[in-house]
Amino acid sequence: MTSGNRIATILLILAAAFAGGATSHWLLSAGSAEAAPPAGVLKVGNPNWVRALKLWLVDENNETNRGIMMIEGGSARLDLMNGQGDTRLKLEVTQTGQPRVSLLDSAGKERATMTLNADGDPTVRLAGTRQSQLRLSVADGPSVDLIDAAGILRGQFGLDASGTPGLKMFDSSGKPAWKAP
Repeated sequence: MTSGNRIATILLILAAAFAGGATSHWLLSAGSAEAAPPAGVLKVGNPNWVRALKLWLVDENNETNRGIMMIEGGSARLDLMNGQGDTRLKLEVTQTGQPRVSLLDSAGKERATMTLNADGDPTVRLAGTRQSQLRLSVADGPSVDLIDAAGILRGQFGLDASGTPGLKMFDSSGKPAWKAP
């Protein structure tokens, strides 16, 4: 993959995140239904509120699933689907409160994800069809991690907390094999 393709992929992920935010704003602010009422406002039988664990979005013929909003295992999630009902985009707030955006391929496998950790540092993960991954992170200084098909870190380039650049290579078992400096 060329650097131009990598940049295009990262821009596509960012565009998808903004599109997801706009879509969720449109879905959650349309009409009088709201995701959650303010504390103490909801009264039994109030016709202005919709309460559900899952809310399905369907096409104009009320047939094809196009999306689902749900609370599951402590996570709030919006899945957007293609015309065949396959999830292609997930917007989620995890059980621990971290936001996450995932792009899925036609087989339902996550190929690109963007997550914020508890400190607010973003991580972007790109997964290839052969299970290899590229992970971009800024948690302890910006880094690029290369991960093989077995899920083992094989290479890492980045800056440490003091801003010093470093390059590390790892063997097939994940043990350090070479580094500079």
